[in-house]
Amino acid sequence: MNSSKQVMDVPSEIIAFGISHHVAPVEIRERVAITDNELPDVLRRLVEEPGIHEAVILSTCNRTEIYAFASEVHRQRQQLLAFLTTFRPDVADANENVFYFYEGREAVTHLFKVAAGMDSMIIGEAQILGQVKDAFYQAQEVGTAGTVLNKLFLFAIAAGKRVRAETALGRGAISVASAAVELTQKIFRDLTRRKALIIGAGETGMLVARHLQEKNVGEIYVTNRTAERAEKLAQQLRLRVLPWESFYDRLAEMDIVIGATRAPHYILTVEEHGERISHHG
Repeated sequence: MNSSKQVMDVPSEIIAFGISHHVAPVEIRERVAITDNELPDVLRRLVEEPGIHEAVILSTCNRTEIYAFASEVHRQRQQLLAFLTTFRPDVADANENVFYFYEGREAVTHLFKVAAGMDSMIIGEAQILGQVKDAFYQAQEVGTAGTVLNKLFLFAIAAGKRVRAETALGRGAISVASAAVELTQKIFRDLTRRKALIIGAGETGMLVARHLQEKNVGEIYVTNRTAERAEKLAQQLRLRVLPWESFYDRLAEMDIVIGATRAPHYILTVEEHGERISHHG
């Protein structure tokens, strides 16, 4: 059967519970964010909760979402909120209204919009599809994605790919990385004499570096909490490395500073680092 003709039956027991940039500031999102190291244990504990049969967790800088196949759906919003507070006690202080809860077709529609980049901070950004894939694959490895969520996520990933291939959202390099670099060009017409610092050496940092190089930025530095990752990216793209422990002291030299870490909190704040930045010529 042609994939474009396939239709997914939507079980009413599929639910989505979470928080995102649409409803909560970064200060609250960072309380809820789940790290890669924590994820396997959190997934295993999640499917031990009453009525949770399968689960996938998507946690990025801008959202933390639980997708589940569950019984007793009407109880799950409060149960999932209570579950989060067991390993994130600060969540108890947050307003419950910053968390959304979808079930059945609404939950499925939400996931499809997320995978397609329609729910992102920058509409159509490409990275979220890879993040959805990673969340799904991690749940598969842990064993918490079963028949229902396997089918759901395969359809969502296919839909995300199709949206990018067949609509205007797929044209150009739409991402937070490209948008950040485009903004720098609006501020500085000539980038050839400018110094840029990228904080973070992961996928986003690599994308930022490539966009900066395309704009012929004069000097590009990278720093990362794990020095080996910064060195690896620097060698790959011919960048300069600043040690994580001392990069704050070099901020005043930089014309452009772009944060590209997976940290859910701010790496730089006006309160802590504004004086260093304001000293720039």
